[in-house]
Amino acid sequence: MNSRCARNAFVLAALGLTLVAGAATAVAQTVTLRLSHNNSAESSRHRGLEFFGRRVAELTNNQVRVQVFPDGQIGTEALSLEGMKTGTIDAGVITIFPNVIKSAVVAR
Repeated sequence: MNSRCARNAFVLAALGLTLVAGAATAVAQTVTLRLSHNNSAESSRHRGLEFFGRRVAELTNNQVRVQVFPDGQIGTEALSLEGMKTGTIDAGVITIFPNVIKSAVVAR
């Protein structure tokens, strides 16, 4: 994993754990977060997200789980961003900035 990828994974993990900690304390039952990305299931990004999911489960005593959907299983990055806006997807990795702009224009 290169340093840029590692830094991105760390930032995602830090933000995610902050959100997850709040969700875990607010809800006594198990919560499953859906996380989408368009990289291969064999990629270092996916392995990092799987590790993130295991750590979230470990640190919340399995009260919060992260279900990772690789290879665009839930949809393109633009659809993932739209899903995060509407609440059908809890988190996503958006790697290409023009997709964010295009989706923002569509959402108007």
